[in-house]
Amino acid sequence: MHQRTTFMIIFILLCASNVAGVLYLDTYELLFMLSASFLIGLLAMFTSSRIGFAFLIVYVLGHGFYSVGVTWGKKLNFDIQMIQILKQCIYTLSAVASWLLMYSINKARERYISLEKEVMELRKLEPSTDILTFNEFMERAKLLISGMKRRGEKAYYVVFEVLGEKDYQKRVVYEKLTQLLLQSVRVNYDLVGNGGHNRIIVFLSNTGEEGVQIVLQRLAQKVDAEYNLTMNDFVYSIHDVADDFAAFSEAVASWRMGHAAS
Repeated sequence: MHQRTTFMIIFILLCASNVAGVLYLDTYELLFMLSASFLIGLLAMFTSSRIGFAFLIVYVLGHGFYSVGVTWGKKLNFDIQMIQILKQCIYTLSAVASWLLMYSINKARERYISLEKEVMELRKLEPSTDILTFNEFMERAKLLISGMKRRGEKAYYVVFEVLGEKDYQKRVVYEKLTQLLLQSVRVNYDLVGNGGHNRIIVFLSNTGEEGVQIVLQRLAQKVDAEYNLTMNDFVYSIHDVADDFAAFSEAVASWRMGHAAS
């Protein structure tokens, strides 16, 4: 509600300055005002807030000094002085309103992106594939590792990375692969999560190398049954799960930062 009110006030100020410009400025002055306001708005939209604000201050002060310089030493009656002051106010109001509007839009966009990121972090399942989001995957892996350590069990995790040059093709392979992985693992014991950058991480709890190979063979059979998906569309690497979550988290963070899993 507060944001909407702010936008309304700024929009009213911008409209008021334009109406005043039409009423009190000649054609050249009006075109100059609109051009300057448009340029200030563009700078506020596509540059940092500091640069946009600095340009606004330079424009307002520069135009003010210019107006004083043009009329310096001239004998102007009171009415003409008031008109000059009114014009200066119109120029300033138009520029400030344009900057405020673009600044507010930028801030609203930043808040939206931040909220969207927070929602993604709180979300447990990736909407398009129903696999675990990375944060949820790590939370559940932490519980599994804790129980695994207590019971003296062993576990592995497998990192799958989709290959390809075009993003939309990689996305298609990614979504198909996630569905096949969900069908290949044990529902109540294993985890399938989003590893970021077209990567999928699979946590296989309470199993040995033989169990890992069974899952991979099951996946290969399902891939062979897909007419537009092959084992050459992705690569994978197998890793031991450390019995300490901090070590596991550090290893996962390493390849998520760009280091190739091997």
